Amino acid sequence: MPASREESDNHKNVSGKVPYHEAVGSLMHLAAATRPHIAFAINNAARVMDRPAEKVWNKIKCIFCYLQSTSSHGLRYTCGSGKLKVFNDVDFVGHR
Repeated sequence: MPASREESDNHKNVSGKVPYHEAVGSLMHLAAATRPHIAFAINNAARVMDRPAEKVWNKIKCIFCYLQSTSSHGLRYTCGSGKLKVFNDVDFVGHR
């Protein structure tokens, strides 16, 4: 059965046409430094570095849009009292 137009558009190779490697590299750096919650999405995008598809490139652009809309969020490293404050929102009560 031939691929539908939507499938063929989603699997178009975009390497050389867009700065895919640079975008994924920048996002990996950002995930390691201040935005660890995007690491899973970036890892999935990095799996197709050799032949990125248009569908994955669109997901990368969505991540950049998300980051732009949440620019006030992230980890902040400051000088101060020298005490490390850690916050955690994980609830282990339900896990046995």
